[in-house]
Formats: sequence, structure tokens, C-alpha cells
Amino acid sequence: MRSRKISFVVTLVIIALAWLNYFEHEKLREAQRQVKLLSAKVHRLEALLDEARLPVIPDTVSQEKSRLNQGRNYQAAVEAFEKQIQDLPEAGRVEPPAFPPPNSAEVQAIQKMKQGSILRTRHRAASNMLDNALGELLDLPPETAERFRALVIERQAAANEYIVQLLSRDLTEGQRAELAEQAAAVVQPLDAAIAQTLGEELNQVYQDFEDVRMARIQHQLAVLAEKDADVPLNAVYEEQLLDLMVQQIQDYPSLQSTRTPQGFARVLQDPEIAFERTEDLATYHHEISQMTDGLLSPEQSAVLNANLQLQREMQESGLAILTQTVPGTE
Repeated sequence: MRSRKISFVVTLVIIALAWLNYFEHEKLREAQRQVKLLSAKVHRLEALLDEARLPVIPDTVSQEKSRLNQGRNYQAAVEAFEKQIQDLPEAGRVEPPAFPPPNSAEVQAIQKMKQGSILRTRHRAASNMLDNALGELLDLPPETAERFRALVIERQAAANEYIVQLLSRDLTEGQRAELAEQAAAVVQPLDAAIAQTLGEELNQVYQDFEDVRMARIQHQLAVLAEKDADVPLNAVYEEQLLDLMVQQIQDYPSLQSTRTPQGFARVLQDPEIAFERTEDLATYHHEISQMTDGLLSPEQSAVLNANLQLQREMQESGLAILTQTVPGTE
């Protein structure tokens, strides 16, 4: 009798363990299923992000709209994926691996990247505003405007390619002189084609405008920063700030545009002028900050100085764009 009771108890224990094992196995299968589901969603997200990735394309009206649409698609894909993750049942939720919090250096790097993104957005907006202003100033017929734009793009691409090479400190004096001759042979015919397309009077207008493009960019970035901070300048003060920046930048050849023949010739004749850019930019910003006393309110001055400091930090950290990355490409 006693052995029968023991057998009955053992049988019950075995059955209980079997059922427990079955349920655990089912939970494991469900978790695996959720992992596969999550993996499929991740792959789908990657496909969506690849489709929505922003290409580097020239800024025309139609292409800018395409860029905005792709940006919206990218954001929508991210939001949809985040919602799918949140909707997963708790039983199947796969916890991400635990990572240590970022150290102070990583936090600073992340912050600089965020600041760089802000500067990129402002810089693109400022560049577009200047291009539109130049277009209105020249007021060219459509066919002439298209040819002019194509020549400017080709000319700037060629100039940038040679400027990047000329900035190398490993070049000997002879190599640098030879490279400068090659650059002039490529860029000067494009300058001549631009002058012929515009005519003497409009070509001078174009060169005058481009020779102070850096100051205009600085001004537009400052105005955009003020608007972002909800302390915008009125139209009169905007004009006064622009006049101040354009006038002051004349003292700094390294900060003037290389889009014009004069600006590009300066770099060919003296590549060291490009290396003066960082120091000159800091001095230029300091002078602008002092000269705006009385023109701006304390709040506006604080925003302006923070924006100028951000531009210098981006240049020094190597995360800046266009004007900060390659001298003369503003």
C-alpha cells in the first residue's frame, strides 16, 4: 500500500513537471515568434530608411520638394517602427542589451552633433535665401538663368577640388605652383563663360555679391538663430546688421568668397590665406559682437553671440559644413 502511494505521488510530480515544461516551452516558442516578428519589422524599417535616405542633390524647387517628402517618409518610418515596438505584448518583448551610460566625452560629442545638425539646417536655408536674392538681383531670362546656374555649379565644383588639394601642407613649393596653374587652366575658362553669359554689367553685380557672400551667410545664420529663439530682429535692424557685417568683412580676405575670379586668385597666389580662416573668423566675430552694442537688445545679443560661438566650434571640431569644412566653399 505504501509503495502504491509513493508511486502515485511520483506520478503526480512527473505530470506536474511535464505540464510546467510544456508551458515553459510554449512561452519560449512565443518569445521566439515575437523575436522573428521584431526582426522582420527591423528589416522592413531598414528598407524604408534606405528608400527615404536623403540624397545629395542640387537645390532646385522640385528637388527641394522631393527632399522634404523623403524627409517626411523617413520620419514616418521611424515613428511607425517605434509604435510597433510599443505595441508588442509584454510576454514577447525582447529587452535590449544594457549599455553603460555615455561618458562626459560622449555626451559632448553627441551635443556637438546635434548642434551641427542645427547649423546644417540653418546654413542650407541661408544659402537658399542668398541664391534666391542673387537670382532676383540679376533677373535673368529662364534659359540664361539655367545656363548661368550650370556654369556656377561646374565652376565651384572644380574650384573646390583644387582648393582641397592646395590645402595640403605636404605639397612642395613646386608642386603647389604646378597645381595652381592646373586649377587656373580649368577655372578661368568657366569664369570667362560666366562673364560672357551675364554681360559686363551683370557680371560685375554677380562678383560684387559673391565677394561678400561669407558676410551675407553669417548675417542670415544670425537672423535665423534670432527667429529660432523667438527674439527676431525687425527689418531695419536686419539691414543694419547686414551692412555692418559686409563692411567689416572687407578687412579679412580669407573670409571672402572664392566664387569670384578675384577670390579664387587669392587662394592660388597664397594658399596660406585659407589657413588664416579660423583665426580671422574668431576676430571677425569678436568685432561684430562689439559693434552690435546698442543695435541689439541684451537677449538678441546673447543669441547672436551663441550662434557665432556655435559656428566656430563646428569649424574647430571638424563637423561644420561648406564654409567650415572647405575654405572658400561658402
